[in-house]
Amino acid sequence: MSHELPRTWLLPLLLAATQPATELSAGTAAAGLEAVVTAPRAESDPGATGTNQERDFGPWRVVTELGSGGMGTVYLVESTGPIARRAALKVIRADRIEPATVARFTTEQQALATADHEHVVRLYDTGITAAGQPWLAMEFVDGETITRYCERRELDLDARLRLVAEVADAVQHLHSRGMRHGDLKPDNILVVERAGRPVPKLIDLGLATVPGHAVPDELAAAGTPAYMAPEQFTRPAAAIDERGEVYTLGVVLHEVLTGKRPGGEAAVGADGILQARLQTAPCIESSLPRRLRQLLTRALAQQREQRQASVEQFAVDLQRAVAQRATVRRAITTAGITVAGALAGLATGWLAFL
Repeated sequence: MSHELPRTWLLPLLLAATQPATELSAGTAAAGLEAVVTAPRAESDPGATGTNQERDFGPWRVVTELGSGGMGTVYLVESTGPIARRAALKVIRADRIEPATVARFTTEQQALATADHEHVVRLYDTGITAAGQPWLAMEFVDGETITRYCERRELDLDARLRLVAEVADAVQHLHSRGMRHGDLKPDNILVVERAGRPVPKLIDLGLATVPGHAVPDELAAAGTPAYMAPEQFTRPAAAIDERGEVYTLGVVLHEVLTGKRPGGEAAVGADGILQARLQTAPCIESSLPRRLRQLLTRALAQQREQRQASVEQFAVDLQRAVAQRATVRRAITTAGITVAGALAGLATGWLAFL
């Protein structure tokens, strides 16, 4: 069996198994990492990948390397115990074990352990190698980015709305537990099919904020500039709240529906994107139905006070738009209206109005 995987969605480095995850408490996830920085480590070549025997990942056997970056490496692994399961295992490079890196890794573990939602990637296991390298094993999500999935299957507007509504519900779940994802974008939303239906999964909580884990100000502007709210460029970390992710979800929704982000496409770099957003109102695709344009205009307001007060409210607005479009479709069908001639124009007009 080939293990060659699309690089376009491997780079986020988080990824879905077909079996349910075992429970792993938030306390267990963080246990032991505080001593990693000072613990003695075996001599090793930081760039070497080693053999399966040299990779000390407890009950997990390495199948193949999925991706590697400046901070660490992600492997496709499978359990060696009685229950067969595959996972994505992320490990810090031996030469990058330092307080800031380990603190960020601990926060990611805590975020994964705290989340408990169908649309958020699940944590399976954590540990530390003999060389002192922290690792975590999570769901392996063998899917496509949400935009790619929609494009390849040519999903209609309603199907795309339902997918983003599920994503918003997952983000609201994180917020209800005091967390923020920190890097929402299509590349970090993978879609898999379960029982014949698409299931979106939030991955890569490497920039998540978690209660009790301080976020340095230099990380307040961490993320992907094209999807960041204006205040993320200018405010200290402590001043960023969930309305920033309302804005980000607005950008994601617009891209899922239209294939492009709402304006600022020509801007380059963080400074260019920020200036474009501060100088002009977001350019919403005019072909979208009126109700969706209104939802997006509010979510993408430059001043966060003008946006939906929470992701929960954003999700409610989105679900209401989906429900109302479905109601109109049922009414049209019940009335015996067919998609032909003038009656088809009437049906299209109603849907465009919504």
